[in-house]
Amino acid sequence: MPRTFTFSLCLTAVMVLCFTPAFAQDSARRAGLNGNVLIKDYSDISVFPQDATKYKRTVRVNTDGANHSGTFISGTKDAAWGVGFSNSGLGWLAGLAGAPGGDAGDGGEAPPAAPPEAPPEAPPEAPPEGEMAHEHENPLGPHQMIDVYYARGNWGLHLGVGLGGMTAEAGENKTEASAMDIAANFGMNMGANDLGVAIGLSGSEVVDQVKNSGLTAAVFFRGYKPQSEGVELGYFAWGAFASAASEPEGDADKTEMSGLTVQAGAGPVIEKGGSTVAIYGEVGFSQGSTKQGDNEASGSEILVPGVKAGYETSLNDWTQFRAGVGYQFMMTSGEMGEAKMSGMAGDASWGVGLSAKWNTLVFDLDVEKSFLTRGPHMVSGAQGNLASNVSATYSF
Repeated sequence: MPRTFTFSLCLTAVMVLCFTPAFAQDSARRAGLNGNVLIKDYSDISVFPQDATKYKRTVRVNTDGANHSGTFISGTKDAAWGVGFSNSGLGWLAGLAGAPGGDAGDGGEAPPAAPPEAPPEAPPEAPPEGEMAHEHENPLGPHQMIDVYYARGNWGLHLGVGLGGMTAEAGENKTEASAMDIAANFGMNMGANDLGVAIGLSGSEVVDQVKNSGLTAAVFFRGYKPQSEGVELGYFAWGAFASAASEPEGDADKTEMSGLTVQAGAGPVIEKGGSTVAIYGEVGFSQGSTKQGDNEASGSEILVPGVKAGYETSLNDWTQFRAGVGYQFMMTSGEMGEAKMSGMAGDASWGVGLSAKWNTLVFDLDVEKSFLTRGPHMVSGAQGNLASNVSATYSF
């Protein structure tokens, strides 16, 4: 089997076999809840932009390892507007095409993956050492995304554009590459229910080597129905379609990929005495395919069952504690020519978080698991970082 086709098959698995909702990304608070999507969070504006009206006059920065993002939301009595940035390209949509394994539990959430683009047959040739010794960033990798938000009444709009590129010359060798992401999503509030519709386009090119393109379209829904005092039934559903193509120069075969993912869940959300508990079951299905010349491959994954539980409570006037656990059982299958595979596996996950508040400044931490299991000289004697994800929000 050609090496490039084997690699593209792996990329399809990375693109499709995942059940991490996009609105569970980009938040230390959400990560501390182990990605529980029924507990509302500031990061919801990336999928439900109509929620920007709830966070007027705020500034937020978020860092998760190498991924960074920030937003500034202001507005008037009737409307909200804002700007933002992200260095992970279509990060808020790319959760639909994230790492396989679904839950990404070890970090609370998986790091956003790149939009579904197949890489070139060979990476751009680096200039020989000595002629241009400085290191170049991957021109087709994630690049800075600039976002604009606007919300009024019960609707909202989010637009984002990202650009990247590189030109390198070493003697007679010259490499030119460029990349662009364009993203948009529209959201509407319908009573206790929220709807979000999103689309993302990506394109990249290494001149005289390869052209790549990608499309992601998604629909999100989340709502709550009162059951008794302090108790609601929360529910959510989302579906996404992703496709990508890579067309090398010359006689090499074009690679085409596509994938579809759907997921839904429901469970009680309880708020009493300054504490919140949310528990839900979930099911999902994901399927994808890859084609390169006469070679074809396909795969699917079924999530039955999945369950998540998260809670947060105030310890005093200026600190909060939160935690979440989850379990998912996945059944997978795939075909590649005459070869077939199937399997099943369960995956458990957990997360712990803290918040600290000084006046109108709030720090949210997703506590690093190694800090809890190894700690600074607590169990093994080894040092551990305090947090793997940090958010800071200031209200003015």
